[in-house]
Amino acid sequence: MAVDQLKLTTDAALGDRITIPRPQHRLERLRTWMDQESLDACALFGAQNAAHLGGYARYYGGPSGLVIGRDGTRTLVVMLDEVPVAVALGEAETVLPYGERGFGINLDPLPLLAASVAAVPEISRARRIGVSDEIGGLASLLRSNCDADQVDASDTLYRIRLIKDEDELVKILRGVLQQFLFAIHLNATFDELAQQIVVRLTAERHHLRDSSI
Repeated sequence: MAVDQLKLTTDAALGDRITIPRPQHRLERLRTWMDQESLDACALFGAQNAAHLGGYARYYGGPSGLVIGRDGTRTLVVMLDEVPVAVALGEAETVLPYGERGFGINLDPLPLLAASVAAVPEISRARRIGVSDEIGGLASLLRSNCDADQVDASDTLYRIRLIKDEDELVKILRGVLQQFLFAIHLNATFDELAQQIVVRLTAERHHLRDSSI
């Protein structure tokens, strides 16, 4: 079976006697927390946040920001040259640019990113926002451009990432199967194949643990 043909069932039941209620989608879980904290929006910075909640990841991409409104709408803010790719590959309803053409021309792009995120209407009109800053320094830069009270969203996002949605499970399983098919192509032994799968799953677990630091 080709990896691209892999699909998971939409039936929440694992068997006739064991059923597991489907958890809320990660965006809905974030919105629930936002309601509990009386937040108008969230401003999330860093590649992990953009990938997890914005569906956008680019190798060697520039610093990015993701704004999530109280209604769940997403605005992704990326470097100018990344906009076409972010529109094509990302899941955000809106993609906005910051900076100028040419990667690396501006050696300090973070103030521009913070200003662009602060100008997004959901942030500029907000009185209270959730903030996750994986890059460092952007929470304070955002504060200088926005008067809204900030609530740290990092722990909440970590807990949300611990529960995988179906699309995330598919991606993890595809990665394992790709290792499996590659090992078969190389005529690997069963022990070698098992070790590769263990290494892959261990890396996923360590990635989740390290993201909380």
